Amino acid sequence: MVRKKANPADSLERFMFGIYDYYHDRGMPQKTAKARMIDNTLEVCVKNMNKEEEIPDHMLVLMAQWMSRALNNRGAQITKDIKKHQEEGTYDEKMLNILHHLKAPKDAVDSFIETYKGWNANG
Repeated sequence: MVRKKANPADSLERFMFGIYDYYHDRGMPQKTAKARMIDNTLEVCVKNMNKEEEIPDHMLVLMAQWMSRALNNRGAQITKDIKKHQEEGTYDEKMLNILHHLKAPKDAVDSFIETYKGWNANG
């Protein structure tokens, strides 16, 4: 039997769902518990980023890349839903508005990722 190589991120994922279980088991609605799980996890990430002294600019770009992926993923999900509505004949032009709302921040974040040079006190 071949064992899968250990990945520390798997432990983080299990811990995140432990946060979800904590809130959900105490009566919090499922959607709220999921949002709380993500909020708590990202809060810890930002706290660690704020403490970082060796690579703070690199961490800032990584955080921007995460946001870019999240915006791109949501846009893809919505596009898939819009295509279903087109096939079913229930499509409305207004459905595209949310994609326009997502495009502006996605483009801005991508531009930041491409152009940010970081801070160097020595010039």
